[in-house]
Amino acid sequence: MLRAMETKRIWLVDASTYIFRAYFSTARPGGPPIMRTTDGLPTNAVRVFTQMLRRLMRRHNPDYAAIVFDRPEPSFRKELFPDYKANRSEPPEDLVPQFPFFRPIAEALGLPCVDYVGFEADDIIATLVHQAKRAGWEAVIVSSDKDLYQLLFDGIHMLDEPKQRWIDQQIVLDRFGVSPDKVVEVQGLMGDSVDNIPGVPGVGPKRASHLIQKYGSLEGVYQHIDEVKGKLRENLENHKDAAYKSRTLASLRLDVPITMQLDEYRVRDYHHDMLEHLCNTLQFKGLYNALVATQPDIRDMPHTVLGASKPAAEPATAAESTPTPEPAETAATDSPPQEEPEVVSVGTKSVEQMAFDFSSRSNTRGSR
Repeated sequence: MLRAMETKRIWLVDASTYIFRAYFSTARPGGPPIMRTTDGLPTNAVRVFTQMLRRLMRRHNPDYAAIVFDRPEPSFRKELFPDYKANRSEPPEDLVPQFPFFRPIAEALGLPCVDYVGFEADDIIATLVHQAKRAGWEAVIVSSDKDLYQLLFDGIHMLDEPKQRWIDQQIVLDRFGVSPDKVVEVQGLMGDSVDNIPGVPGVGPKRASHLIQKYGSLEGVYQHIDEVKGKLRENLENHKDAAYKSRTLASLRLDVPITMQLDEYRVRDYHHDMLEHLCNTLQFKGLYNALVATQPDIRDMPHTVLGASKPAAEPATAAESTPTPEPAETAATDSPPQEEPEVVSVGTKSVEQMAFDFSSRSNTRGSR
């Protein structure tokens, strides 16, 4: 009897979530000094980002993966609404010089990377999820970004990997009061202060959720506007265009013109020459040795098993929430020995609350 073919699965990593978690895990107020090379280049975020990717591979051993990056150029949303993300601060000064290293280090680890001019990483993830569903694949989105909740349907999973927390449709329902396909309807009404999406004045999460639960969509709300009373009706009528524009801004695109096919996102072996060069530049001697020593074991580890609807995962211990400490650097050309970070944590802020403007950062890599 023929054995049923295993469903293919692609892991889609939101690079921005990893980058900011990596940076703020070692840039805490009152914490130890930022790790730097002997010539002063900050390296803390790149080091922890590398460890986080290594840990992802060791824990889950994906056959297919894409590390999805934002581009520095404005996206189409900025053209649609010039004030989109206008409230964001510049990235931390010590993080900016590290931006050119994140993509190369991921590529050196054998992980396919993708970005696209004019689109955000979330749009690329949404497009790849759409392609995966059409091809009969499953997808795992590695992120904690609420903007990606709209993609969570059967066969599409979401993992906040540093916390080993699976985000499912019930979590979306608890947060927004609606199913994933209705999240953008709620966001059209309530807006999003993180991305400076206006929404309708006076309509917060609870009221927006109630309206969408009752009427199903923005169209439904305005078709029954006579049933809405008082100031709420006035605000809805006066800001109808803003509501529809806000929904458009919150909606992820499924048509980013990516040329790579799903099968081309297969995880490869390390590019050793590239990895060695980067680790020499960043003075990651101990980390390089650890990466090379453990690589053969990673591809022999079992794959993560996902359930039919909700993935199962063991709760993470405090130790598992942290990149594995690497041996201290000892070569004369390395930075002074420093302990690896003990916790990948950003205090009381979630990653999505730490919003920064990428448009001024340098990016030496071309689009894909």
